[in-house]
Amino acid sequence: MRGYIKLFLIIVFVFFLIGILVYLIIDSFNSRIIGVGNLAGDDEESLDDGADELEVSSGLPSGVVSGGGAGGGGSGGGAGSAGAPGEPGCAERQIAYALKNFVQSANCDEFQSDVCIKKTVNCSLEVHNLDDNTDGMFGVRFSFLEEGSVFDYLDKELFVGVNGYEVFDVALVAGSLGESGRANKDLSCSFNSYKIPKEEICS
Repeated sequence: MRGYIKLFLIIVFVFFLIGILVYLIIDSFNSRIIGVGNLAGDDEESLDDGADELEVSSGLPSGVVSGGGAGGGGSGGGAGSAGAPGEPGCAERQIAYALKNFVQSANCDEFQSDVCIKKTVNCSLEVHNLDDNTDGMFGVRFSFLEEGSVFDYLDKELFVGVNGYEVFDVALVAGSLGESGRANKDLSCSFNSYKIPKEEICS
């Protein structure tokens, strides 16, 4: 009887050892599977990081996509639209305009004896926009002359509407002492345009 009990305990012990061995084998196999899964996840994360670096290094601002989709923004400044400046068949040219009714005056505001020591020079000019479709900013430079030589200038810019006009006027005050001073000399002004709106012409 004792021999049977001893044999039974041996068999139970053997099965216990076999169970432990099977458990260790399964646990080792699962660890290898998890390790392979983590390696694949690391590769995907590395690929995503590379894509982010590629997007940043492309030099495009945020929200801008390179390719042929830039012209689909509707009223977004005409990006990608046909007939843009620089394309074949298109050119920019100044709109029609006219400069009229130039008036200048030089008046002495203050005398010392018979010598003028303070003089104001006034200049005015009408700028007419003759275009039927385009308006914009016009710029005129008024040059001030002392006995025919330029000594100063003033720039003025105004918006002129379609088929409209604006009066550009400026004033300069010259002060000096003595007969040879600037205020005591012949002062005048002249003008020239430096900014005219342009329109796009496409054939």
